[in-house]
Amino acid sequence: MSVASVEAVLFDCDGVLVDSEMISKNVLVQLSAALGAELDPIVALEQFKGRRMADCLLDVERTMSTPLPDDFMTTFREAEYRALDEQVTAIPGVTEFIQSLDVPVCVASNGPLEKIRCTLGATGIDRYFGDNILSAYETGVFKPDPDLYLRAAARLGVNPARCVVMEDSIPGTTAGVAAGMRTIAFTPGEDISGYPTEGVYFVDSMADAKQLIASWSKLKSSGS
Repeated sequence: MSVASVEAVLFDCDGVLVDSEMISKNVLVQLSAALGAELDPIVALEQFKGRRMADCLLDVERTMSTPLPDDFMTTFREAEYRALDEQVTAIPGVTEFIQSLDVPVCVASNGPLEKIRCTLGATGIDRYFGDNILSAYETGVFKPDPDLYLRAAARLGVNPARCVVMEDSIPGTTAGVAAGMRTIAFTPGEDISGYPTEGVYFVDSMADAKQLIASWSKLKSSGS
């Protein structure tokens, strides 16, 4: 992939902007355990990372002798939002990273819009994005399909080839690459087997991501 200037940065939400993944998976494990499912939080985090929740619940059901209740998703989301509102924090260094950018930014997440706004609001990160927040639940097309990132680029009026994607999951990085965008995978200390490699740049910190983008495009002098 040729290196072009950066004109927009598109962020996934969970695990990239906010440290929410384990909080959500703990809620899922606890509610599922009460119904007879046996899930390990760490295994659940790895297995369900970046995937649509409806598909995750199908996997949960496969560990059980009876189906999940019809209202389980509603029960889960209510408990999840309460836990996130109380416990979620910003990913270390992400606020400084966003502040250093001199290009438009957008959130494009597989999560529900209510969840995105809950976590961004609880951490104060929402002020950087305004209305530039896209949820796959609004379009019905989920990562690894590139649709969400292409919509984000279109909203900002930027050529996909001049967008950078910030991701932390296999479905997300796959979507970024398929959209024709340079994709930064934030995977601190993680096993990266299974991730696409062409067009993907792996980093262990937001400082590393900032430095990488600085080599592609001009940052605000105050943050460079």
